[in-house]
Amino acid sequence: MMSAGTGHHGAHVGGRGVGGATRPPGWQQIRQITERSTPDGHRLVFGIDRHAMLARHHGSDPLARGLAALLLLTLLAWWYVRRTLRPLDAISAGARRFGQGNFDDPIPAAWTRRHGELGELATTLNTMGEDIRQMLDAKRSLLLAISHEMRSPLTRAPAHRAAARG
Repeated sequence: MMSAGTGHHGAHVGGRGVGGATRPPGWQQIRQITERSTPDGHRLVFGIDRHAMLARHHGSDPLARGLAALLLLTLLAWWYVRRTLRPLDAISAGARRFGQGNFDDPIPAAWTRRHGELGELATTLNTMGEDIRQMLDAKRSLLLAISHEMRSPLTRAPAHRAAARG
């Protein structure tokens, strides 16, 4: 923050009033952000002295370094989250296969042996898929047995009728 009469490092920034303000040498290096007047007539100028800032940071722009650090942290966070949630892709694909009735291709064992709760979820879905497959197989077997039992008496009936007539 700079006030009328003194600026960054003691440089004169303000003038006498808004209309007759004189600018000190090097003023163009100060990027003025905003300027306010106080009720008692002083002017406050808020700005950034890029020359002093760059000199203090050995010629490197701290804004650029900050943005580069932010970009690096964002990329690292994205990689970590992607790596952590990768098992969800395999679990989701397995759940879709189960929903389509394909119980022969379970979620790969690589995802069921690790990854904590996600591994437990994959194991549970595989167990559920296997149980559903066994129930469907039992249903098919039962329907085949019932169908066979219903056909047997119907096929024997004509033979019994012929024997009774004859």
